Amino acid sequence: MEMQEEQSKMRVDRRQNTRLQIVDYALINLPNFGEGWGIPALIVDIGLGGLQTRSRSPLPPDTRVHFTVGRGGRPSLSFHANVRYCNPVPDSDLFALGFKFEALNADERKAIVDFIHDAFHRQGETLLRDPD
Repeated sequence: MEMQEEQSKMRVDRRQNTRLQIVDYALINLPNFGEGWGIPALIVDIGLGGLQTRSRSPLPPDTRVHFTVGRGGRPSLSFHANVRYCNPVPDSDLFALGFKFEALNADERKAIVDFIHDAFHRQGETLLRDPD
């Protein structure tokens, strides 16, 4: 446990893009899973370069995956990413997984920007609500 804590302190954040903290559900699909089956995950932050999730299923670094994020009545968000890291979350059965978006085309990039913008708006509206 002490060694894990020391390693956590020594990790360097190499993100080049600002991240927005969110809570949203996603399915992570591996090429060999087949259609309609995936690993459930919770997105905890997202930026223009990638995202971080929590999941009960570990994935090895450099694994190529496909994400599907439901958007309640709107077309789902769909993109490919590569696993950058997978670390156990202390005192839980979860893993923190970092992903880097894989070469996005213009439409995919716009969809991610729109998703981030919508999440930012939802958070702002929640903060501005009248508590009464």
